[in-house]
Amino acid sequence: MSSITLAEKLKAGVADKPALLRIQETSRVRIALDAFERNAGAYERAVDALDEIAARYDAVAAEVRSGRLDALAAFSTAVTQQLSLEHKRWLEGTAQAEAVFRQLDQQLDRLAA
Repeated sequence: MSSITLAEKLKAGVADKPALLRIQETSRVRIALDAFERNAGAYERAVDALDEIAARYDAVAAEVRSGRLDALAAFSTAVTQQLSLEHKRWLEGTAQAEAVFRQLDQQLDRLAA
């Protein structure tokens, strides 16, 4: 009895539909986990950046107390820019993951046909 791998069955076009669906779901999970890991790293960097900004709060408060209100505007701008940057990264990551899912689905659909 010969042992044929699923990859060989896919190449030969004789893999069963449930096997393709399992591969598709497993691939989707792996892609999602990879995205979660990347996001976790990005979130840690964003937190570090926001912590660096927050560390300047006392200095900004002192500037404001001494009448330099533009320090508050600069501080607020720094926080807003960091949050905006993080949001943009999140949107880009979501779009990239969706593109990968579509490509995977198309390839597996072609194999199943």
